[in-house]
Amino acid sequence: MMQDILKRLEQTRNELTQIIEQVPVHLFNLPEREGAWSIGQVCQHLVMTELLFTKAIKQGLAADDLNAPSRRIDLLANEKRKFESPDFAKPQKDEVLTYEIMNKKLTETRRSLLNVIEGEEDLTIFNRKAAKHPFFEELSLKQWIELLYIHEARHISQILRIKRLLES
Repeated sequence: MMQDILKRLEQTRNELTQIIEQVPVHLFNLPEREGAWSIGQVCQHLVMTELLFTKAIKQGLAADDLNAPSRRIDLLANEKRKFESPDFAKPQKDEVLTYEIMNKKLTETRRSLLNVIEGEEDLTIFNRKAAKHPFFEELSLKQWIELLYIHEARHISQILRIKRLLES
C-alpha cells in the first residue's frame, strides 16, 4: 500500500514540474487577478506545505501509537470546495520566483520527506501513528502522506487554470 502512495507522490510531482517548466518566465510571478496567487506563489505554498507535512510526520513518528479514524481527505481534491490556507503556509507576496528556484526547493522538500519515510523499516508504522492536522484533526501518518499528493493535484489544477487565464 505504501508503495502505491509513494508512486502517486512521484506521479504528481513529475506532473507539477513538467507543467511549471512550460510556464513562460514573464507569467511565473503574475497573478491571474489582484489578490490571487501567482504560479510561483502556488509552488512556494507547495514547498511550505511539504515542509510542514514532513515536520508533522516526524512528530507523529516520535509520538505514541494512536489509531486515528480514517478521514475523508479526498474532499480536498474538489477545487470547488474552498479551504483557507493557514497563515504559516501562505506564500511571500514580494519574492520573485523562477522555475529553477522552485524546482530546486520542490526537489529538496521531497527528498526530506522521502528520507523520513525511507528511514522506517516497518512501513506499517504510518498506519499506527498519527498527528493533528489543521483541518482534518487527527490523521494517520499514512493519510498525511496521501493528503500531500491530493493537495498537490489540487494545486496542479489551479496552476493550469492560472496559466490558461494568463495566456488568453
